[in-house]
Amino acid sequence: MKFTKHWLQELINIDLTTEKLAEQLTMVGLEVDSIKTVAGDFHGVVVGEILEVKPHPNADKLTVCQVNVGAAEPVLNIVCGAKNVRPKLKVPVALVGAELPNNFKIKSSKLRGVDSAGMLCSAVELGLPDISQGILELSDDAPIGADIRKYLKLDDVVIEIELTANRGDCLSMIGIAREVAAINRTWPTQLEIPKFKINSDVFPVSIQAKDACPHYCGRIIRGVNNHITTPLWMQEHLQRLGIRPISFIVDITNYVMLELGQPLHAFDLNKLDKKIEVRYAKQGEEMFLLDGNKVELNTKTLVIADDSKCLAIAGVMGGSDTGVSLDTCDIFLESAFFIPEKIAVIARSYNLQTDSSYRFERGVDYKLQLQALDRATALILEIAGGNPGVVSEVSAEEYLPKSSDIILHRNSVEKILGISMADKEITDILSYLGMKLEPTFDGWKVTAPSWRFDIKIEEDLVEEVARIYGYHLIPEQKITAELTGDWSTAISDRSNMRRIYDLMEDRGYHEVITYSFIDAKLQALFGSDDVALPLANPISSEQSVMRTTLWPGLINAIKYNFQRQEQRARFFEVGLRFLQQDSSLEQKLAIAGVMSGDLYPEQWGLKQKESADFFDLKNDVTAILKLLGYESGIEFIPKSHGALHPLRSAQIYVAGAPVGFIGELHPMIKQQLELGKQTTLFEINLSSLINKLRNVLKVISKFPKIQRDIAIIINKEISWAQIRQKIVDISGDLLHNVAVFDVYCSENIGLDKCSMAIHLDFQSVSRTLVDTEVEQLVDRIILVLKQSFGASLRG
Repeated sequence: MKFTKHWLQELINIDLTTEKLAEQLTMVGLEVDSIKTVAGDFHGVVVGEILEVKPHPNADKLTVCQVNVGAAEPVLNIVCGAKNVRPKLKVPVALVGAELPNNFKIKSSKLRGVDSAGMLCSAVELGLPDISQGILELSDDAPIGADIRKYLKLDDVVIEIELTANRGDCLSMIGIAREVAAINRTWPTQLEIPKFKINSDVFPVSIQAKDACPHYCGRIIRGVNNHITTPLWMQEHLQRLGIRPISFIVDITNYVMLELGQPLHAFDLNKLDKKIEVRYAKQGEEMFLLDGNKVELNTKTLVIADDSKCLAIAGVMGGSDTGVSLDTCDIFLESAFFIPEKIAVIARSYNLQTDSSYRFERGVDYKLQLQALDRATALILEIAGGNPGVVSEVSAEEYLPKSSDIILHRNSVEKILGISMADKEITDILSYLGMKLEPTFDGWKVTAPSWRFDIKIEEDLVEEVARIYGYHLIPEQKITAELTGDWSTAISDRSNMRRIYDLMEDRGYHEVITYSFIDAKLQALFGSDDVALPLANPISSEQSVMRTTLWPGLINAIKYNFQRQEQRARFFEVGLRFLQQDSSLEQKLAIAGVMSGDLYPEQWGLKQKESADFFDLKNDVTAILKLLGYESGIEFIPKSHGALHPLRSAQIYVAGAPVGFIGELHPMIKQQLELGKQTTLFEINLSSLINKLRNVLKVISKFPKIQRDIAIIINKEISWAQIRQKIVDISGDLLHNVAVFDVYCSENIGLDKCSMAIHLDFQSVSRTLVDTEVEQLVDRIILVLKQSFGASLRG
């Protein structure tokens, strides 16, 4: 939003330097983006009146003007080339000795043989925007001989501020004046609208789309002289704020919009058919906009229409067919309130942003429409004449915003800001901001003004107090707070997670962090039976659902690295899985890993490369579970999973409960994703396991171990986990370690049989074991395996 200091001073009686004003605005949240002077640096230019214009005797395109510049100077003879010079025209005159922008000095000279004592100036020559063709034309009442800088108030600055989306009330001069007045504990000047006579002229108005336009008003004004030139002071106000003067009526609507913040629109009354109707467009309706573009409307577009056609896209842009022209003398002037969300959607759907839509999107004062309509009417009548009719007004109160009462507790200010403030300080600030206060037992009941639709809760009021009081006056304080809840558990959890990260890094894995939003097609490949939650407004189709497993992100990371000639990859991720349970969404913490490529990095000592497989990954999973405190009770039971190889996958159990899956990537998925290398994955649900992690202290035995190897023939359907658990149960604390070191299957021992070689370590922490007790223990193990699984000792 741009504003000028001089215009601001017309609305508030206060004397501030430009630097102080900029500082005040920035400190209350209206950050000053730039400060620019409105004109170039010049002096020696006064108001003059052309008395006589004669053709130049030696040049067809030049004229010789007799110019009166006041009693202090004689009538000047000035040669000019502008086409708009004429007798009785008042213009800026640069006297001899004047200095214009860019160090251009005026001297007496001869132009084609005729003396010229000065120069008639255009706007550009004074460093102003080009608002006129030829010489800058001044008002008829401009005082002859007056310094042009003082007359046009050129010792002025344009200040541009950055506004947040909730401060639509500051998109007007009166809005900024209210802020500056509150900062300096004063009141802005009340805008006085002179009364005018009205006739019985009325144009019917109706609203169908009350949910989008709950308030609409307008009036007929007949006999307006639109050929009149917009007063120079108004043109200056407009162009300094970045709006080009167009025609008198359009300039009036733009001026009131900048002054009060209410966009207005004028229709040529003679081009309207019977009535005004605010409605949604019909599918396929078309219209030409004021920018010359033809648009096809849809049923979500709010329009202003008459009995036969669409006149405007409501709150955005008018139509060219009913717009005012220089020949327009009868107008229908509208002023309306539109729901901000509706206008925002409509403007974006047509890729349009206008001064009107920008304000309506951010919210216009819903009580301002009649005042703005009367202000524009009064200006039109004062400058161009006309006969106004009565106001046609329709209002749907149920759809208009409501000013709600907010309770501000006295102690809330100190609680939130950390400082104690006197009641008078608080009430003064809020009152100067236009709020109504009623005292209560422990504070105030506050009603925000209609232009502050962003004030909704008590904290908003405290923020307003802090803004105007001054953030820089609030002393810095260290924040202190009591820790509540089981903080020791939270710290323990973080420490435990760090140990898991360290373990994975020690085993050669790299951590990755992938998106929780994934492609629905990729989710379908890995999600098994889990139903993914779709996003209401996805960024793209590749991020359209919430993941139910961490595998898709890890596989994408593997694929990305292989495409860049990496031959070996190990990744892990700790993150959330999002699972739908009935009508709720559960977030489960999980750890997942993927291993692909060569088992070992390339080196000279390896004669033959070996690929990582299921059992290498199983080793890493076992290490994680042991870190979590599960020395025993870990099982890998064969079970199929939609994303894993049907014969090389297993469900992971801990203490009899399923906690995850491990396996080789399904061949079809591998082919579909164009992964050339064997890839194995695992995923463990950490939500229930992480709290089990604990430091385990073990006594290291100083006594020798006794080792024994046995080979048994057993049915192929019996898993090693079952055999191992049985051995552990029998041996008790004396078993130090048990492991398989060879498996042999052959027709010689039976089609459904295998030979399994098992290594046993026995050791006591309190004494030296003797061979006889170990032999008895081994014999008992063999006997129990025979009774439980039908195993036999291999000879």
